[in-house]
Amino acid sequence: MIEPADRLASALADRYRIERELGKGGMATVYLAQDLRHGRKVAVKVLLPELAAVLGAERFLSEIHVTAALQHPHILPLFDSGQADGQLFYVMPFVEGESLRSRLDRERQLPIADALRICREVGSALGYAHRHGVIHRDIKPENILLQEGHALVADFGIALAVTSAGGGRLTQTGLSLGTPQYMSPEQATGEREIDARSDLYSLAAVTYEMLGGEPPHTGTTMQAVIARMLTERPRNVRSMRSSVPENVANALDVALERIPADRWNSIEEFEQAIDGKVTPAKRSSGTLIAGTGRTGAEYRSRLKDPVTLALAGIAFVALLIAAAAIAMRRTPVELPTARFLITLPKGTEFALLTQDAFALSPDGKLIAFAARDSTLTPRIFLRAIGDTRVTPLPGTEGVINVWFSPDGRWLGFAGASGIRKISIATHDIVDVAGLNGVYGGTTWSPSGNLVISANNARLFVVPQNGGTERKLCNKSGDEIISQTEPLALADGETILFSGSKSNSIAAQRLGVGSLRTGDCKLLDVPMIHALGVADGIVVFANLSGVIMAAPFDERSKKIEGSAIPLVSDVDVNQTTGTAQASMSLTGSLVYLTANASTELMKVDAGGVAGRLFPDVRTYAYPRYSPNGKKIAVAVAVTAQRDIWVIDPQAGTMSRLTSGGYINDRPEWSPDGRRVLFRTSRGTRSAIWWRSADLSDEESALLTNDKEDYYEAVMTPDGSSVVYQVDTAGADVVAQSLTGQRKKTAIAASPFIEDMARLSPDGKWVAYVSDASGSSEVFVQPFPGAGPRVQVSSRGGDEPVWARDGSRIFYRDGRNVVAVSFRTAPEFEVTGRRELFPDIYVKRSLPHANYDVSPDGSSFLFLRETSDKEAVVIYNWLPEVRSRLKESREAKN
Repeated sequence: MIEPADRLASALADRYRIERELGKGGMATVYLAQDLRHGRKVAVKVLLPELAAVLGAERFLSEIHVTAALQHPHILPLFDSGQADGQLFYVMPFVEGESLRSRLDRERQLPIADALRICREVGSALGYAHRHGVIHRDIKPENILLQEGHALVADFGIALAVTSAGGGRLTQTGLSLGTPQYMSPEQATGEREIDARSDLYSLAAVTYEMLGGEPPHTGTTMQAVIARMLTERPRNVRSMRSSVPENVANALDVALERIPADRWNSIEEFEQAIDGKVTPAKRSSGTLIAGTGRTGAEYRSRLKDPVTLALAGIAFVALLIAAAAIAMRRTPVELPTARFLITLPKGTEFALLTQDAFALSPDGKLIAFAARDSTLTPRIFLRAIGDTRVTPLPGTEGVINVWFSPDGRWLGFAGASGIRKISIATHDIVDVAGLNGVYGGTTWSPSGNLVISANNARLFVVPQNGGTERKLCNKSGDEIISQTEPLALADGETILFSGSKSNSIAAQRLGVGSLRTGDCKLLDVPMIHALGVADGIVVFANLSGVIMAAPFDERSKKIEGSAIPLVSDVDVNQTTGTAQASMSLTGSLVYLTANASTELMKVDAGGVAGRLFPDVRTYAYPRYSPNGKKIAVAVAVTAQRDIWVIDPQAGTMSRLTSGGYINDRPEWSPDGRRVLFRTSRGTRSAIWWRSADLSDEESALLTNDKEDYYEAVMTPDGSSVVYQVDTAGADVVAQSLTGQRKKTAIAASPFIEDMARLSPDGKWVAYVSDASGSSEVFVQPFPGAGPRVQVSSRGGDEPVWARDGSRIFYRDGRNVVAVSFRTAPEFEVTGRRELFPDIYVKRSLPHANYDVSPDGSSFLFLRETSDKEAVVIYNWLPEVRSRLKESREAKN
């Protein structure tokens, strides 16, 4: 017998090459295919035989032709349709992403910003279709595809085509259109007149699930779901997630009304309500866009229908049976998994550190994290699981990494003063170790030792109360070049870490070290940050910001099965490989969401902003060319960051870099011909450059196998370069580019100095120092000696000079500030003026993350299109176990 897939492949052989089956749904089987004419991948959907048998090809193809005319950025287009060997098919683009259902299965609740963005994008597609007289009828997470984070609505109009073509004969197939959890009540009760408010209800149900973690109505059977839909109001979503804005919850309440006449009149009105521009009391009385609908009285009478009451009775009996079963159980009830966000006091934000800024206590009941308030200097805050308040810990200013002791009584932290610990109960602080260099993570073993990654990413063991440090990987350390992100296991002997035999962060693997023997080895498991081991499961993050889990044999120290993805969109520093996440021994998780995308904004001196360039990407460190016509900027895609040159007037982008996995912090040469940038090539971070017109190849400008260069700017005459070098803290140094290439220390101290900028006349240098206990902007003569003058007040960083040399701008955590000054007889600040609120993306690494236009009339900032949120998944382990079990069963 010839299989349907083989029949299809043979019938379509001249147009499509069928590669494999992707899945099977309620109406169609989906195949991945190659479009031979256009050389692209497509999804070929073939209606199920029992459905196609009652439809009739001519009528179905006629109806689907109408929907093919829909053209919208968030609608998955229809490429082709037809009949092949008796099979009805239609062809759509193959989306190399995932469905919203897959993401919800993995995360359950989405960050609020992500959920609302997806809602708006789907709403935009629906509103467009409604204006063209088309109702989708089957909005559900499975039909919403995510491509690079943005929504595409699939199968648009297919449900209508099937309904119109099949008519009453559809019931002969035993199939139904729509999914109970997302159906509108009028669909569920078989109303023949369906209008735009049905799609509105379905969109609201999907949005409710994205925010609350479950659909508005749930049940063990289709009948139970429908009965609840027709007899119960859904809980307000804020009862499940208090961080949801009240206006969003109110908008969903109205959109989920059982009676269409009681809902919002259109998708557009629903979106306005989500934005807080319309309230339930101020709904419009405008006419519907598509369809006429029914009166409230007609629907209320339908709720008294005997069938409806019978369904409600069935659901009620089911609930009684479930309640009785729970009451009779003698075994302990496992606590449910709970998800919530950490909310911060006004004026406080999570610190964007190069190392892990989050830690969970071993019992999962305390969360420690680094945040910054008006001082701009990060410090540790504590929050208990059962409390919404956060408490700052005095004496932890300047923290760059935080971790708990095995008994949960102490917090360890790293900063400019070395490794220290603070008592949770008394807040007493004890110095532990003075290791120098950039830290790459620390862990506290039950054996009473700290394991610290320091001094060129090597692991050291230090007694918890201080003492002489020793190298961990003492036998194989030379071949494992990078040793970071250590994690102590409960046995008190074993350390997991991230390691590689090269300087490439993409080559990081799971490492295992022994505190007893000092031996270390690498496993063939790509990983950049181990988060925890519990119940025979290892949880770790990869460079793409995905948290994975795999079975782990703690005795043999080996992965015993395939790793599966659990959580995506986690903030991962693409330079250090640190994931902003932590897991407790009891299996709870906390993580910071990634900044998915930003947009380039032109902001005038009054704070009025507009988008400068249409593309939304993950931008960083934008820089105007000297003539203001082009912009150099870093653009990140997964594990790769490159420098691009944008021409806003022409609307074009040119990629400047092609080597190394990290290229960022661009700066223009004074003549505008070349772009300098920091790169990861070689064994150390270096400064390279290239012609902006791509007329030559990339080449090294500053490189040294004993030092890391993190940022650099050229002097106005182009004769020297001023850069930040990795030392015990961080220092600012100038180096001549001619002759003997003489070096001059500009700002060198035990404290951190960075973000140096030269005045347009080359006589002054502005930079940031934390010598006072918080980040402040200073100015001193260049290159000669002279007094340094504090320019900022109450904290400040990211200094940028006006191109005419008349002012210095900086960011103080609240506003963008302009400083006026005079230079004779000495440098003196004459005034500070707050220009506008600073609502734009802050720096993630030392370098200004904005610029001033050459004429001084406007600024170039980055605006987030999604917010970072700290997500806590309490009692996560049962969910992880279940997902691993499902994965094993699926493979068997």
